[in-house]
Amino acid sequence: MAAHYGAMAIYMLGYDCGFGSDGKRHWHGDHPKGLGNAGSIAKWPQQFRLAEAQLRYVGRQVLNASRVTNLDMFPRVSLDSIVNYD
Repeated sequence: MAAHYGAMAIYMLGYDCGFGSDGKRHWHGDHPKGLGNAGSIAKWPQQFRLAEAQLRYVGRQVLNASRVTNLDMFPRVSLDSIVNYD
């Protein structure tokens, strides 16, 4: 969506895309029956690889500012390096 609206640089935050050390799929409890609970988590890295290639092709840069992440296809940056605290 960011690329569609013209963003040249896209910063990702909070994209851990993995299970917690305790095996949980969320920082909160599972969703109630009928709602998804990250059942396709194993597919996400490949889907992000495809998105990265498409975005690079159209000249967009994606940077991952997530503190913890399983995504290795985007360059990593620290959140402090992109936030202006002044």
